[in-house]
Amino acid sequence: MGKSKTMNCRVCGTEIAKSAKSCPQCGAKNKKPIYKKWYFWLLVLIIAMIAISSSGGDSADTEPVEYVVTDIKTMADELENNALNAEDTYSDAYLEITGVLNSVDSDGSYITVTHYQDAYGFDSIQCFVKDDTQLDVIKTKSVGDTVTVKGQISNIGELLGYTMDIHEIF
Repeated sequence: MGKSKTMNCRVCGTEIAKSAKSCPQCGAKNKKPIYKKWYFWLLVLIIAMIAISSSGGDSADTEPVEYVVTDIKTMADELENNALNAEDTYSDAYLEITGVLNSVDSDGSYITVTHYQDAYGFDSIQCFVKDDTQLDVIKTKSVGDTVTVKGQISNIGELLGYTMDIHEIF
């Protein structure tokens, strides 16, 4: 069985040849549906390519983040000496900080990291946990362990110090 060479007219329903230019009964033109024309599919392809390049290009176009290595003691001293300068220096900065794990929130929403010489944790950075991968790393650590945190400073305050959104912890 092959494909039928006839079809019904869209207007009057009379059986006509698929290749007929018009219906012999009513005179209606016999056009191919738009989705069967080559230029329709070319247009769909062009639109799809534009959509993919404009929406999917976000991750390819973003430049890799470069983290500035610094230490908590320097950051704390700058905040104490001049909070306005510390704000200018560290606001939204991408930093890599190595220090001592000072506390772990029981809900796992944040940790605090302090510098090596601060046994009481007065000069610490509160670091907010973003995902389960980070939680898994934190679960392997204990207070007093050395940790390195990469992230972006999200807030700076004279009383509460620095807060950071963790991107990576190890």
